[in-house]
Amino acid sequence: MQWGERLEPVNDGERSEINRVAGCESHVWLIGQCQDGRWHFRAASDARLIRGLLA
Repeated sequence: MQWGERLEPVNDGERSEINRVAGCESHVWLIGQCQDGRWHFRAASDARLIRGLLA
């Protein structure tokens, strides 16, 4: 769970339905961006345990 505090922040504009992971009981947002041929992911959740799992 402590690793969840190290996640890169997700701003309010990115916490939209298009980035929300469907089927999760908690709110989870996942943002993926391809930079120089490599994927970079950022994630956020309203649940502390889930943030740790995402990290």
